[in-house]
Formats: sequence, structure tokens, C-alpha cells
Amino acid sequence: MIAPVFARMDPRRGWVPLLLLPAAIGLLWSFSILVVGYPTGQLVSDSAHYIAIANGLGETVPRPFSNRVLHASIAGWIAGVIDIPVEQAFPVLAIVTIVSFAMGLAVLSRNSGTPLWLVSMFALSPWLAGASAAAFLPDLFHAALVAAFLLALSAQQTALGSALLVAAGLTREHTLLLGLVAAGWFALHGRSWPTAAMLIAAVATPLLLNALVSSPFANVHELNSSLYLTLKLAHSGLRNFFGLTVWSNTFDFCPDQSVSHIVPLPPWLRLGSIDRVGLCAIDWWRPFETLGVLLTIFGVAPLLMIHVWRSGTLPRKLPDAVAIAGIYGVFAFALGPFAGTYLSRLIGYGWPAFLVFGPWLLCRQHLGRNALPLVGVQLAVLWAPALSMLLAQRELRILTVLSVALIGYAGAAALLGRAQMAAFRSSPPSPDSSGSTGPAPP
Repeated sequence: MIAPVFARMDPRRGWVPLLLLPAAIGLLWSFSILVVGYPTGQLVSDSAHYIAIANGLGETVPRPFSNRVLHASIAGWIAGVIDIPVEQAFPVLAIVTIVSFAMGLAVLSRNSGTPLWLVSMFALSPWLAGASAAAFLPDLFHAALVAAFLLALSAQQTALGSALLVAAGLTREHTLLLGLVAAGWFALHGRSWPTAAMLIAAVATPLLLNALVSSPFANVHELNSSLYLTLKLAHSGLRNFFGLTVWSNTFDFCPDQSVSHIVPLPPWLRLGSIDRVGLCAIDWWRPFETLGVLLTIFGVAPLLMIHVWRSGTLPRKLPDAVAIAGIYGVFAFALGPFAGTYLSRLIGYGWPAFLVFGPWLLCRQHLGRNALPLVGVQLAVLWAPALSMLLAQRELRILTVLSVALIGYAGAAALLGRAQMAAFRSSPPSPDSSGSTGPAPP
């Protein structure tokens, strides 16, 4: 079903190539932490929250940051054990995490029968480099826990999987979505024990957080959690899809540092500490920037998944880990632009759909000689944003990324269509076709 060169590089022939390649990936991206450091700008203020937790000052950190306790607590523990500042402990933990993530992804690909090199074509991406370099943030640590969770499911270790689900929930709050997807998948297939285990883990996590987190600060706006989440989704969606940024007295930020139309709220309309709102200047390029990230962060993998879905070639029986990775990843990918303003980070939480489910689908398609050109298109689209950083003007970078993405998607669609047509022509005729060799009707 896959090109002969793909089959010859199948990692199931031994453990040595299986372990050496992810180790090399881990060392490569670990080196990026030391060279690139971590992103500056708004992320620095986020990083300060995690550093405070690592220093044992979690009670001073507002939610939702104070709920992401596991990653920073482990960094604090490392700092105490080897007697280094917490600022140095985070990169140490990041190096261990990226190697663990690469190993987990490699073993998961082995268990699902996906060629490891094909997974690497998706994983060797600017997203993974950025997550590795952002050593103070819990993104990569959460990815490693999700990979371990999927690996436990692939090995039918439900109890271990539920424990890892709780650990991931103590790292990022949207792990609840993963738990609900897993529970729904098992319930759909009539498997009561895994369903119950996933639901228990999903419910136990917020209860455990209430016991562990002592921060008296709800959030910077002093809103209850449900209202805060609702307004955050609306605020992020408006900015990322329409270029509209709403200003408030509790979050004094505008992309261009200019705010207009400030309106005092009447007492009956005030929400938490928000008593004034305004509107920043419209960022007309932001929607195109969002589109560029959605189209390139995982290359042409979204097109591949849409093609398989529409062509009806999706296998009827999916491994649990692969199916859950695909469903959760698609939801996380779609919700990313509503979750905040750092697009590549938040959309990147959809990685399971494109690093686990996508390669699993690709190696089961009848691509023939179209396989290698498709990989070339994938790499070109995947790395277009990173290469566009050589351009000075933001507008030119956005236009370049969109141009490469649209050309790449058109080329990938043509290759997939040609492969589908070739597979159709080479398939044996059905007994009901006009070329049937069965007996003639009386």
C-alpha cells in the first residue's frame, strides 16, 4: 500500500533504529533550547508564573496558571535535588522531556505499525522546536504526558492511562477534553471499564487541583471560571479571526499600543474587576496570519485527513490510541485560535491528530510513486513560516506563507487525486461491473 522505499524503512524490523532516531531528534531539539532560549514578549510574563510555582510561591499566582502545577513543581524539585536555580532547572527538565516525547512517539508508531521515518517527517517541525525552546512553559511536558497516555492505551493499560490522564490534567486544564474524547470512544464501543476509568480521571483532576492549589486569586479579572473561559474564547476568537482586540482596565494591552472608544461600564454590567472596556485598532492582517498558521503548522496533514474522510478510504477498524489521538487532535486544533493569542502554541496542542493519526493514515493509502513528491510538498509547507522569518516586513511574511501554503495544498490535492485514480484503475473489477466474467443471465 505504501511505496517500496517506505516498506524497507519500516522500524518494526528492530529496536535499534527505533531508539536511535528519536534519541537524535531529542538531542537536536534539546540543543535548540540552549541556542535559541525561550520566546520573549508576552510569554515572559507567563513564564514568571511558572517560575513562582517552582519557587514554592504558588499562592501568589492567579488562575489558570496556578492550576498548571505539575510541570513547575517538578522543575522546583530538580532545582532542589541538584542544587541549581529554578531558571536552570526548567531547561534541564525540557531536555529530558523532549527525549521522552520522541521515544514515546517512536514506540507508539511501532505499536500502530507506522514507519518511524514517516512520523519524523511530520514531527521534525518548527512547532516542536518552539515547544522545546519554551522551556518555562508546560506545553512540551504536556505533550510527553499525552504521548505516554496514548502509549498506555495502545498497550491496553487502562489504569496506567487514567493515571497519566490525571497527571496531564495537573499540567494543562484542557486535558479534560482528552478525557471526555477517550471516554466517549470507549462508550461508543461498549467497553464499560475503560469508559469509567477515563471519566473518573477526568472528574478526579479538578478535585485534586482544589486540594493542591491554594491560590486565592481566581484570575486577573476576578471572574468565576466558567465566565472567564467564555469571555476568553470570545476575546481570542474576535482577535484571531477578525482582527478585533477588546481592551479592558484589567488587561491593559493592545497589539499596536493604541486603544480607542473606552467606555465605562454601568454598575449593573460590571464583571468582576472589569469596569471599563475599549477597542484596539483593527489588525487587518491578523485573520490572514491565523489562516497561515492553521495551514502550515502541520504541513498538508489537514488536507490528507479531509481527503481520506471524503474518499471513504478511512479504515473501519481503528486502534484505540490512533482513533483517540485523531479525534482529540482535531478538536484541539480547531479550538486553538479561541484559546489565546499565541497561535502556534495553542493550535499545536492538536499534534496527536497530525503526528499519530495522520502518518497512520498516510502509510495505508495507495500512493505509489506519488508518495515521495507528497513528502516534499509536506516539508515545504511545514517549514515555510520559519523560512519566512528572513523577511523583514510582517505583511510580506504573511503573504509568502499563504502563497506557499496554497500552492502546496493545490499540489498535494493533485497528488492525492492522481494516487486515488491510479488505485481505482488498478483495483480488480467487481462481479457486478460491466466486465463481469460470470455466467450470462438466462
